[in-house]
Amino acid sequence: DCAVVFVIPSDTIVIYNAFTPNKDGSNDVFYIGNLRQFPNNNLEVYNRNGKLVYKASPYDNNWEGKAEGTELPCATYYYIFDPGKDGKEKMNGSVTIIR
Repeated sequence: DCAVVFVIPSDTIVIYNAFTPNKDGSNDVFYIGNLRQFPNNNLEVYNRNGKLVYKASPYDNNWEGKAEGTELPCATYYYIFDPGKDGKEKMNGSVTIIR
C-alpha cells in the first residue's frame, strides 16, 4: 500500500497556558505554536501587579519563567503577543508557571 500526504502550512497561533520550568526536558518553556510564521513578533509578560517581568522581540520559545535571571514564583502571569504581521491582531491571555 501507498499513501500520499499533503501538508498545508498553517498560520494559526497556538499559545499554551501553562509550563513547568523544572529542567526535566519536558514543557520547560512558554511555548507558542507556529511561531516561525511570525519572525517579527513581540512578547511581553506581566505579573498580577502589572509589572513587566519578561519581554522579547522576537520571541523564540525560550522563556524559562525567569525575570532578570531569577526564577519567578509559581503563579499566573499575563502576556501580550503581537505577531507583527499585517492582518493578525495582538493576542493576550494568561500563562501559569508550575514548579
